[in-house]
Amino acid sequence: MENIYGIKVGTPATFGCWTDSYPAVVTSVTSKTVTIQEVRVGANREFWPGQDFEVFLDKPFGSPITFRNINGIWKSGSYRIGFGTARYYRDPSF
Repeated sequence: MENIYGIKVGTPATFGCWTDSYPAVVTSVTSKTVTIQEVRVGANREFWPGQDFEVFLDKPFGSPITFRNINGIWKSGSYRIGFGTARYYRDPSF
């Protein structure tokens, strides 16, 4: 199934709050919502603070998070999300 925004189950996604980002995969869609689950990441393939983590889209875990499109921005509480890539990033300044 695909929703009116062209998002479908299995689409990679990156969600986050502030400067950290977490990889996820879309697990369900409706005409107005998208539900994701965070996915596992492997070891960093670069030397800190460089970041290149292997992302396992086939290994979701944790509780699902549902996002709604509010004026063109997909939000769930303070989280925002982007679709098409799944990226893990930890801000090295903290």
